[in-house]
Amino acid sequence: MEKVNFLDSQFQTKMKLWDDNAYYEDLFTHIPEACVGCIKVAPMQIQQKHYHKQGADIFVVNSGKGTLYYGDVCPDSGTLINENEMSIEAGDVYFVAPYQMHSLENVSNSEPLVILNVAPSTHGEVDSFTFE
Repeated sequence: MEKVNFLDSQFQTKMKLWDDNAYYEDLFTHIPEACVGCIKVAPMQIQQKHYHKQGADIFVVNSGKGTLYYGDVCPDSGTLINENEMSIEAGDVYFVAPYQMHSLENVSNSEPLVILNVAPSTHGEVDSFTFE
């Protein structure tokens, strides 16, 4: 049995800024098929658009408000086929399939956008492809 409070200030200070402009820290690292992590996007920041080829993402919005940008990616060429957006807020849960571009924007001037993420452990460094 293991317990982590992702809202605890000690946990929040451990979060690392990734290249995609969002902070991230694993909650549990011993489950490679379903890594559970916390994503934090600072006020008025946008995460870089990216997609994964293997495995899906499940996101649970814990606090804040933002915009989720998403779209389909051609598996053969890796090009973005279309792009959509939707507003997200605390309590929302969304699913992103492989070859779906996704990116988060925090629309608040003061409050971070905090999201729990369940995904394969490969999504962070091995299976993440970005768009300019």
